[in-house]
Amino acid sequence: MGARIMSAVLVSLLPAIVLAATPARQPISVRVGDGTLDGSFLQPYNNAWFYSVRVAGGPQVPQGIWSDHMQWTTVDGRQAMLRVQGTTYVKGLSTVILNVFDPRTLAPIRSETHNIDGSVLRRTFAGTHVTTETLANARDSAAPRATDLPGAVYDFNGGMFGILMAALPFEEGLKGTLPAIADDEARPTAEPFEVLRQEEVDAGARGKVKAWVVDSARPGKYTMRFWVTKSAPYVIRLVMTDVEHDRVLTWDML
Repeated sequence: MGARIMSAVLVSLLPAIVLAATPARQPISVRVGDGTLDGSFLQPYNNAWFYSVRVAGGPQVPQGIWSDHMQWTTVDGRQAMLRVQGTTYVKGLSTVILNVFDPRTLAPIRSETHNIDGSVLRRTFAGTHVTTETLANARDSAAPRATDLPGAVYDFNGGMFGILMAALPFEEGLKGTLPAIADDEARPTAEPFEVLRQEEVDAGARGKVKAWVVDSARPGKYTMRFWVTKSAPYVIRLVMTDVEHDRVLTWDML
C-alpha cells in the first residue's frame, strides 16, 4: 500500500479512534448551591398543558388541564419566586401546588400541596432543616414535625422537577443525581437525571420550538421525559412512563 493511500486510510479512521478513546461521562452528584443548577434565567410566566393517560396500549384518555404560574415574591425582605400549579380534572376534582424558592440556586423555602382528597402537605426549608405539616384539610392543624437531613435538598418531589430540569446545564450526556426529599415522608432521596439531546417539539399555540430532552428515571418504576428550554415557559412537554402500573401519562402544552 502506497504512503498516500495509507495516510488517507489513517485520516478516515481518526474520528472513530478519537470516539473510542473518549471516556464515558461520569455521573455527578449535584449539591444545592454548588452552581450546577442556575435559575438566574427565570422570569414570570403563565403556561398550561392538556393532561391525558393511556393505559396498556389503549386510547389516550383526557384527564384535565394542568396550569402553571410563576411570579416574583418577597420572603423575609429578600427576593424569591412563587410557582403555583393547579390541575382541574374532567371529573370536577382539583389539586394545587405552591412552591416558594430562591430564584438563583432553586433552593426551596416553602411548599404546600393540596391533594384531591382535601389533605394538605406543608413544608418549610432552612438548609438541612425541614419542617413538615400533614393536615386532613386546609382548616386542620397539626404539630409540625422537624427533620434534619444530611444535606440541603431540592423540592423535586414537591412539584419542582420540571423547573429543576430546565435549570441544568444543557450538555449532551450530562447525568447524575439531585438531592431531594421524598413526597410521602421526610427522608432524603437522590433523583436521577440525564441530558439526552436537543430536538424540535410541539409547543401548542407557540408552534414548534427547539428543546432539550432530559430524563429522570427509576428502572422498573418510571421514566419522566422532559422537553425543556431556557426561555419561558421552560417546561414544554412531559411524558411519564409508569412501568409499575403499565400506563403512560402525557402533558402537552396548549
